[in-house]
Amino acid sequence: MKIINWSICFVIIFLLSLNIHILIASDQSELFPKLKEISLDKRNPIFMFEVDEDAFETLLSTKCNADFGKYLEKIKNLFSKSKLTSLLPLEMACQSFPLKKNKSMDIDVENIKMIIAKLTSNIRSTNCLEAFLYNQQIKNFPNLEIPAEFMAYVFKKSIILPDKKTTKNKYMIILFLSDGTRFKVDTSLVKSNIKGGWSLESHIHNHPFYLNPSDALDVGGVTSPSTNDILISRSMKKEFGLKNVIVTNGFYTFESDCQNLEKFKTK
Repeated sequence: MKIINWSICFVIIFLLSLNIHILIASDQSELFPKLKEISLDKRNPIFMFEVDEDAFETLLSTKCNADFGKYLEKIKNLFSKSKLTSLLPLEMACQSFPLKKNKSMDIDVENIKMIIAKLTSNIRSTNCLEAFLYNQQIKNFPNLEIPAEFMAYVFKKSIILPDKKTTKNKYMIILFLSDGTRFKVDTSLVKSNIKGGWSLESHIHNHPFYLNPSDALDVGGVTSPSTNDILISRSMKKEFGLKNVIVTNGFYTFESDCQNLEKFKTK
């Protein structure tokens, strides 16, 4: 009888944990305050929201995939009979990029090989913060046949609580979306936040999948910073003190501190 009771308890705990996971991933979660739109540019809207330290840590520690909806099966089909793994898009890029006869992409391959060999940062599962940001891109521009990138900056500020003795961090995320035809990033928002006492913690962006690839091996979703990404990140570190760089495809994510990024080549 005791065995049956423990089994029931295990099932209940599992279902509760599943419900919590779904709640956190949902746009309706209390962890996500309503997004404030700070740009009316319909092709490149900009949003922002703030979360407290506890909510932010939960977002980072919970694994979630982006919601690709009706395109999920098409993404899976890009990989034929292979199962999408953390390294598969990288391995396919190593085969397709050299065929482009492009020097920049040849350098990308060298950097990708370092990631595969685990000489730099490893690839991990996407967390709920990254999935939520990706979901906003999909919600605003649902035609995933057009590859498009989003970009987000994560800021941190330490605040003094009412007891005037305890401090706690709060986080602000500014999210730039794109319709896939152009991408504008307003760095004046970064400058004003730095002046306002915020520190620039992370730069997050996605590398989308190509749902109609001309090359069966070049399907996108490569979780590695391009040479241009690296140069931008180094510049952001120098000018604004950027600490971390994150590249996600909605399933898996590359993350590196800017110091480690120095191992990558750009020329």
